[in-house]
Amino acid sequence: VVVIGTGVAGLAAALAAHRKGSRTVILSKAAETATFHAQGGIAVVLPHTEDSVDAHVRDTLVAGAGLCDPEAVRSIVADGYRAVADLVADGARFDESAPGRWALTREGGHSIRRIIHAGGDATGAEVQRALDHAAATLDIRRNHVALEILH
Repeated sequence: VVVIGTGVAGLAAALAAHRKGSRTVILSKAAETATFHAQGGIAVVLPHTEDSVDAHVRDTLVAGAGLCDPEAVRSIVADGYRAVADLVADGARFDESAPGRWALTREGGHSIRRIIHAGGDATGAEVQRALDHAAATLDIRRNHVALEILH
């Protein structure tokens, strides 16, 4: 499997392929990704809270003002906690309000506190750090640019 990019999407895809037994090569044109600079947090429905997938989907569709694909929104929201749990398994550390309890904030478009952060507003940097560490043993070819995709 050839993956183009070492940002969050590329490394998550490469790690998923690798963990399923595929030989994985990652091409990266830059030393630093845009993920590193991502601020804000991650909106996620946590289990055993007053939140729900339906509420998060509703908030997202309202905020999206008709521009969102409802099926895609539901799929992404429903899979959010698993994705965050994978990041934690890869070493990501999110801000806590008490030991073992993530600090949740409420941001624009959300009707409930469901946003997790890392290092205040350094969530992207923390996610990138964790994925870089998890992917350190993979075949990453830096300073490589994909010119054409053959199929």
